[in-house]
Amino acid sequence: MPFRVDGSRFTTVLGGSGSRVIGPSARINRSDGYLRAAAEQAQLKSTLATSVKLREALTELRAVLRTEGAGSRRASAQSSPGIALDLASRVTTRGSTEEVNRLNTSVTPRNPAFDGSSTSTPTVGGAYDGSQGSATFTVEISNPNRTVGGNRDIRLTLRDSAGVRIDRQTLVANTPADTEVTFNNGVTVSLSAGTVRRSDTFSFDVEVGDEQAVDPDNPLGGSGSNDPLLETGQQVLAGTFEVNGVTITVDPTTDSLNDVLDQITASAAGVDATFDAATETVQLSRRVASDEDITLTNDTSGFLAATKLAGSSSTLGQTSDADQTLSSVAAFAGVSSGTLQVNGVDVAFDVTTDTVQDLVARIGSTVDGVTASMSSNRVVITAQHSSQRLELQDGGTGILQALQLRSGVYTGTRGAGPDSEAVIAATREVATLMGELLAGASDDAPLAVRQLYSSVEQLVRDAADEDTLGLVRTGLGVDFDFREGVRDRVSLRQGGSALRRTLTLRSDVVESFFGATEADGTGFLDKLVDRLEHDEERLKDAVGSTGIFVSATA
Repeated sequence: MPFRVDGSRFTTVLGGSGSRVIGPSARINRSDGYLRAAAEQAQLKSTLATSVKLREALTELRAVLRTEGAGSRRASAQSSPGIALDLASRVTTRGSTEEVNRLNTSVTPRNPAFDGSSTSTPTVGGAYDGSQGSATFTVEISNPNRTVGGNRDIRLTLRDSAGVRIDRQTLVANTPADTEVTFNNGVTVSLSAGTVRRSDTFSFDVEVGDEQAVDPDNPLGGSGSNDPLLETGQQVLAGTFEVNGVTITVDPTTDSLNDVLDQITASAAGVDATFDAATETVQLSRRVASDEDITLTNDTSGFLAATKLAGSSSTLGQTSDADQTLSSVAAFAGVSSGTLQVNGVDVAFDVTTDTVQDLVARIGSTVDGVTASMSSNRVVITAQHSSQRLELQDGGTGILQALQLRSGVYTGTRGAGPDSEAVIAATREVATLMGELLAGASDDAPLAVRQLYSSVEQLVRDAADEDTLGLVRTGLGVDFDFREGVRDRVSLRQGGSALRRTLTLRSDVVESFFGATEADGTGFLDKLVDRLEHDEERLKDAVGSTGIFVSATA
């Protein structure tokens, strides 16, 4: 095999007494450590590069061989008729019994301003009863100047759009700031700390038929512009409640409706909690389909009442038969735990812990050369290549009958097979690269190169039909020559005609030698690719251990 060191061309030449490396003018002496190390590293790099190319060519050949021709049909077992399974699956849900705030009137703005020099800020709200229709209301201070929360009463007069008095309420002396008074039409007013002056007024609008929408992002205990607009009479306090036995803590000074719902979702309750703005309801749903209830208990905060979840009930879900243990499903009532055999491979299952989905997945992961799947209410087990057969035995468990599958052997139909000309072309490429790889082997070659050569030779000899003093012949029409001094190590007999005949008439020989199926990875191609990958690591280690770095190009 030729290679270069420092721009000079060297080659390894086979002879009757071994091999020698010759250059442009003289033989390299063993005592010349630098040049020998450089030559070895160059040969290691060249061999490594060839090995990588060969492995890629082998992978391409394997892909061509595994191409099924027209008319191929793989052996397959399919439930017939389908299994009597109820595959419906739904989660348990629970929601508010009605709108969180069902009032059909609104009050705006929530924090109007006095028109005079009063410093207190009013807050309006309540459940307006609509008795004056949609209107603009005005509240007037009907006494001399006062301090909110002071030792003098404050009289508040409510007037309609025409200035007609509707009602008068009094904040009695020493009533704390922000205490609500309720007028006879349901409107409420409170005053913040500050002062109020005689005849100062503030106004706000009331609308009938305009629903007061909950604000899920305001604190549950908020007021004024921060009011969550829960229904009048509903109040959320600091406390807790439980969802499926998991404690949820509520702080109305900081927690909004959405905050509490997010806390439920993030908890171990196994429930997603959301606020549906369109229906103005809270909705809870289990994450996993089952018939388990959603329990809501031990509320000390008033949250469940305020969100209309108190008194609600769950709509129970359902688990698909495919996700229930076999012993829980009527279709598998006669099945006992045991072992199913697929192509002679044992697949164990337990009816008390395994589902039909578990069993199908286990077949696919346990048995080489077979795929297993479940589509709707049918189980399908299929060989990976048309030349493979499929054999099923239920080991006396009754599982095949329950799956609507037949015990016994299933066969496929092999079509025209791979394109013989494409196989021959890919084989020629492999032969060329193997010849280059093996040409560099000699007693003086680096250890990693000799090990690679020995590995490849042994794999070829193990797979051969005939081995005569180093001339290895295969039933494929591909020959290998390991005799000393031979240049062409790999050849296609009769220019590829022998291989063409074998591809046409003896597909079984092709499969056993080249591993044309993907069943178990034991074909010659599979083993050779694996061996090259392994020995390439040795070559990489050897390249890094010569102690020098030389630019070498084969």
